[in-house]
Amino acid sequence: MRFKGLLRCSLFFVCLLTLAGPDTLFARTQQGVGNHNVPHHSDTTEARQLIEKAQSYFKQEQYQASVECLHRAETLTKPLHITRMCIMICRNMFAAYQELGKLDSALIYADMLLGDARKIRDPEAEMDAWNFKAILYNANLELDSAMNSYKKAHQLAITLNDKVAQAIYSSNMGIIFGQQRQYEKAYTYFREAYMIGREIGDSSMIALGAMNIGRGLAEEEKFDSAKFYLVKAERAAYAVREEDPGLYNGVLSFQALLNLHQGNYERAETQYQQLAEIYSQNDQSIYLAEVYGYLAEINYAQKNYLNAINYGLLDLNLIKDIPAQEIREKALLVLTKAYGELRNYKEAFYYGEQYRQIRDSSYGAEVTRLVAEVESKYELDQKNSENYQLSMEAQQQKSLARQRTIIALVTSLITLLILGILFFFNLEYRHKKQLNRQLEATVKDRTAELESTNIQLKKSIEELRTFGHITSHDLKEPLRNISGFSSLLERRLDYKLDDDSREFLHYIKQNTHQMHELIEDILAYSTLDDQPFINQPVDLQEMVNKAKDNLSTLIQERNGSVQYDSMPVITNNEAQVFMVLKNLIENGLKYNRSEQPEVYLRYDRIDDKHHLYVSDNGIGIPAEYQDQIFQLFKRLHNRSEFSGTGMGLAISKKIAQRLGGELIVRSNGKKGSTFIVVLPVNVPVA
Repeated sequence: MRFKGLLRCSLFFVCLLTLAGPDTLFARTQQGVGNHNVPHHSDTTEARQLIEKAQSYFKQEQYQASVECLHRAETLTKPLHITRMCIMICRNMFAAYQELGKLDSALIYADMLLGDARKIRDPEAEMDAWNFKAILYNANLELDSAMNSYKKAHQLAITLNDKVAQAIYSSNMGIIFGQQRQYEKAYTYFREAYMIGREIGDSSMIALGAMNIGRGLAEEEKFDSAKFYLVKAERAAYAVREEDPGLYNGVLSFQALLNLHQGNYERAETQYQQLAEIYSQNDQSIYLAEVYGYLAEINYAQKNYLNAINYGLLDLNLIKDIPAQEIREKALLVLTKAYGELRNYKEAFYYGEQYRQIRDSSYGAEVTRLVAEVESKYELDQKNSENYQLSMEAQQQKSLARQRTIIALVTSLITLLILGILFFFNLEYRHKKQLNRQLEATVKDRTAELESTNIQLKKSIEELRTFGHITSHDLKEPLRNISGFSSLLERRLDYKLDDDSREFLHYIKQNTHQMHELIEDILAYSTLDDQPFINQPVDLQEMVNKAKDNLSTLIQERNGSVQYDSMPVITNNEAQVFMVLKNLIENGLKYNRSEQPEVYLRYDRIDDKHHLYVSDNGIGIPAEYQDQIFQLFKRLHNRSEFSGTGMGLAISKKIAQRLGGELIVRSNGKKGSTFIVVLPVNVPVA
């Protein structure tokens, strides 16, 4: 039953191989930038210097300073559209944000890395992006998502013939399968990693694979086979003991665990104490906590309950700020049992309750039995205490026998008092019953009033909707007349008009056009709820091309471009999906100070949701305004700087919600924004 815990230990070794990587990661990204036709430019030179400075800060564990340098490098390189340099920045940003514990920011850069890698068809960068996403999902215990990401990274490693990466991802997938108790699949991946290590002669990978396989065999009590892999792991780890001393410590941990399983407690305790000293000197809290857990188990098995409690408390103190659930479970279990053996049922019940709350549901029966046993002992102890009190009271009653007459009199008085109280309660009950009847009648009347008010409200809303529709149509006619006569006046008096007059006519036509757009948007917003739900297959790629055709004049005027990745066919409302995409593309082109505005679209499916990403290189949206931009008529800039009615995003937000999804914005507030349209996958076809 310890297989899950053992796999967690193994995961630490895998993480060393996967994440030991900031230095390796920086080296890889530098190599990638140096040989892919990056133009020589003063900004690129400064960006390289900033990245080197960021690397230096990272090695000094000054992660926030590293992020600041990388942000400055990102600002310099984005206008140059050097995708490979952007890939380098994304990789390094991920590493720095991960060390800072800002996993949401790390995920943003993993997604950006994935988009850039696909854009230039760089499988190595795409492999890193999926690996990064898997690491974050694993940290959040989203094991299914982590497994899917590792599978994609593993497939790319096979395509690239990167044996080391294949072995690492195989080990990680084996660990996840082990955490999900799919042991046969776990062994399959562990063996694959082990065989790859042998194929390429990588001693670290051989040792890691042998330890993972051997630990599983030890859990199944196949000790001879486990010892066979222990010998292989020990030989391989010894070969790289200077380059990777942590791996050799892992072998020592494996030996101690094997001795523990075979009941060699003294030998196991000595080995775990050696590991505790090593991890304490190196300030490796998570490893030290796990060792304390095993020392607590060993002392409990040897009936040294006070020592077991001491190690258990040390264990909990070490991991109080670390999400190490399995280590916490083991410590709580030992404390529960040890306090129970010492007949300190209050403390046993306290730790048992904590254990039950965090324990996995598949072990519910075992946990319930253990806690119930402790609870029954605790209750028995309480009852013994109560019995003692009753005994003392009986003795006192015997000594007070002469007062029985008085007690009988008092009892009679109490009986009369109870009868009086019952009579009073009866009167109170009748009064409350009458009040309840009155309240029911009042509620019935109020309900009728509310229903009448609701009917009137619906009628008023319908009248307002009709009024808005008619008003919008009636307003269009005079606007068309104003625009038409202004154009006619300009043509007929062309040679008589001075510059001021021409400017006045231009303002009339421009404001008429703005008023017409505003009326159209108000009409569109007010009639959204009236449009029927007609779900049908929607070709997203065709919708994007249709939106480009619709906005061709604006794209040509702004010298802009609209690019997109391959997109699937989904099921939804075609007209309203088109309106959202058109509004977001138009928004990215309009609110843009770049000489060449760019809009980039891509698609991803996450669980049971479609995610459409619409990114631009526009003006950016500060964090304090990212909720306000979805409000009606809300603009961050005046019309003299950027045209528009201020309703496009409000309409798009309402459509997304009406379709069962949502509209999200991400922006650093300085330059560029990404709007994410989230729509449900499971939509019935009309």
